[in-house]
Formats: sequence, structure tokens, C-alpha cells
Amino acid sequence: MRLPLRIREIAPRLLDRRGSVAVIMALLMPMLVIMVGFSVDYAYAVDIQHRLNAAADTGVLAALSPTTANESGSYATAYGSGNSSGNPMWDLATNTFAANTQSFPVTTVTKTVTVAKGTSGSLTSYTATISWTASVPTWFSGLIGIYNVPIAGVSTATVTPALYQDFYMMIDLSGSMDFASTTSEQARLQAVNQDDISTYPYGCQFACHFAGYTGFTLSRNGGKATNPQVTSCPQPGTATCIQLRVDAIGSALQILLQDATSTATLTNQYRVGLYPFVQYLDKYYPLTYTLNGSTTNSSTINYASVNIATLSDNGGTGTVNSVLGSGGTHFENAMPSMLTAVQAYGIGTGATVANRQPWVFLITDGMENTQTYTVAGNFQGGSNPSAFNSSLCTALKTAGVKVAVMLITYPTLSPEDPGFSGDENGIANTQIPDLPAAAQACATTGFYWQATTYSDIQNDMQAMFAAATNNPRLTQ
Repeated sequence: MRLPLRIREIAPRLLDRRGSVAVIMALLMPMLVIMVGFSVDYAYAVDIQHRLNAAADTGVLAALSPTTANESGSYATAYGSGNSSGNPMWDLATNTFAANTQSFPVTTVTKTVTVAKGTSGSLTSYTATISWTASVPTWFSGLIGIYNVPIAGVSTATVTPALYQDFYMMIDLSGSMDFASTTSEQARLQAVNQDDISTYPYGCQFACHFAGYTGFTLSRNGGKATNPQVTSCPQPGTATCIQLRVDAIGSALQILLQDATSTATLTNQYRVGLYPFVQYLDKYYPLTYTLNGSTTNSSTINYASVNIATLSDNGGTGTVNSVLGSGGTHFENAMPSMLTAVQAYGIGTGATVANRQPWVFLITDGMENTQTYTVAGNFQGGSNPSAFNSSLCTALKTAGVKVAVMLITYPTLSPEDPGFSGDENGIANTQIPDLPAAAQACATTGFYWQATTYSDIQNDMQAMFAAATNNPRLTQ
């Protein structure tokens, strides 16, 4: 059977076109291979560039770290005379970069390291810069005569150390801070705590410290009457006690005191004081230079901080809590009192020992409640849980005080009991989503942390102190 004439005329042309495409593909294939190969070479060069930049970042941050200053005696000594061997800043930037790049597969690395000293207001600032160039050998691009891909980068860090600083540890000791420090610790507490079971059928979810309640006492002996009562619980998972969040804060305060002691490069560089609050703010342990005392000596800030849980809201009947007051969480009283306390010591830039820069470290779960509890044993004003009013922090910041905030995550209260205290738990649960925004608005920009666990609290306390003492930051 013969094909129709029209098809017989077109068929040879189609066959010719298929042949043309094959020829074109054959001609283009080397170019496509080269393009793919060049893309591989380029991606590899970009990866090496990122790694070199990271090495340069590490070098400039190391040069300006408080450790470098501490080992040299001061930032001024570490700076020395600037850009020459024998000056700790310059040497550390140079050597750190070299150590981190010595095994890189590059043809050449040319670097320029500079350190500089300037002024920032009344303080001295230091800047370290590493600029570098390199060539990355190619694998495929050499087929067309491209044997290396040039790359380059610049890393710059700066630090403006406020030499003399005061740290006011403003610690929320209201009842809601007596949650356990971890999920497992909370399970241990609830397994033994049957506070007010007749009125509150789910049991008290806090380690209540009020007269007639047993939760706090149970946390001090691990739920076993045969154990002695402890004043602090430094670690979770200990048979002799159940660690509360306020215990975790006490342990974290020890870390801050240790960091302040170990990183100080000047006499009387740092002072720390403890200012807990419930209904009122208490000048519990005013600012002190002595930060390395014994935790077993009741006259030291170290002892006071590790045993801070003993001040937990106990209904206004305790010796110390008669100063703190009781019931609710009263930011409206505490924040103005904090400003007055800071003003009494002075607000400066940190440039001299007599012109100190103040920091308030606010540690709280952020839940405000304007109710009060009287020594007669009753609550007044009703339960009014809400996210605290961050505008109360404005006066501190306007006066020149730096505010760092650690928000202890407020756990969802479950189950809710609408019949208890006007659905206190249900109302509190509706406020939880608003707490982070309020806490962040209170903090000086860049100085907000949120912690949930024991480890978070410890790590964030270290981060807060490191940030406040002006750890170097990358600027390029």
C-alpha cells in the first residue's frame, strides 16, 4: 500500500529535521557540559568563600572577646600599639584566622588584619577587621582556560566595653514562680501535692507557700517527710527535693556571679544586688562588689542568691516577706521602686568607677495580678491575671537604665476549674499568648530572652550578662 502523495512529500523533510536536531545537540553538548561543570566549580568556590568568611568572623570576635582582655589585663593592654606582632588583639585575629584556614583547598590566601581604637561617647571602642582574597582551583572550567575562581571577603567586629557596671537582679517571687523547673519535676510535685483538695479538686498546681498549704514544704523534702527540709534545690531530679523555677533562678544567679568574678579586668568593675518583689520591691541584698563569697556563709550575696526560694510568697506572715508583701504580682509598685533604688546609686555611662552604667535584669513569668493577701488570711481585690503593663518599664529606660528581661514561660494551667476563684486558671490561660510581647516591649532593644527549662534559665542568664558587658558584635 502506497502512502498518499502529500505524506510522501512531507516525510523526507521531517526526517531531515530530526537529523538537524541531532546535529545541533551534538554540537551543543560540549558547551552544556562545560556550563554544568562551571556551575559546579562556582558553587564550590562560593562554599569555600562562606567557610573563609566564617573563619574571619571567628578571628575578629576572638580578638575582641572579654577573655582576651581578661588574659591581657584590660582591653587597652590587649590593643597594645595596634597592628603589629606582639599585640594580643592583632595576634589573636591573625593566628585564629590562619589556624582555621590552613587546610582549605585554595591556591593562595592573602589577608590583611587591622585593629583600631576609637571613641563612642565617653567610652573607648575597639574594632578588628580581616580582609582576605583567595583563589579556588577549578575542576571543569580548566577545559576553557579558567583554572581558578577568585573570591574575597571582609569581616569586622567592634566592642565598646562599659568598664564599670551595676546589675540589679529584679526577681519575681510571686506564687506563680513556684512551678517546678522541668516537666518531670512538675509531675513529681503534683503526685504528692494535695493542697486545698476540698475546694480545689485538682490540687494546687504551684508549690504554695501560704500558711496551711503543703506544696512548698513538699518541694523542700522531695515529698518525703523523713527527709530534712532544704533551703535550696540546685539541681532537678534530686531525691531530697523538687526543684522549683525559683530554685533554678538561684542556681543561675551563681553563674552570673561567677562570670562577673572571672571576667572582671578592673578593680570594682562590677556590682550585683538582689531586688525581689511580690507586692513590693525589697532591697534584699543591695549592690556589692564582693561576688565570690561562700554559699554557706549567710552574710554573702552568694548565699542569698542560692537560697532565694526561701523568700517565695508565703502570705505575708514571714519575717522577710513582711517587706515583700503578698498576693498577686505588683509591677505597678515594683517598677517605680526599682527606679528609685537605681537613682540612689547613680546612673552613668560606665566610663569611670564613679560613673557606673546600671542594668536591671528583670526575671519574671510576666503575669501580673493586682490582688493582695493580708496577714488576716484573705485575698482582696479579686484575682486579675493579665500580661503586665510594659509601659511601666519606660521610666527606667528614659532615665538611662538598660533593661534586660528573661521571661520564664508561663505554663498552660490544666485542667481549668471555672468554679475556682472566678475561673482564675481560665483567665490566666487567655493571657499567656500576650506575655512575650509585653516582656519584649519592656526590654531594651536586643535584650530579651525567653526560658522554659532549668537549662534555659542557666544559659539565658549567661547570655544576658555576656550581652550586657558588651561582648563584641559583627558589623560586617
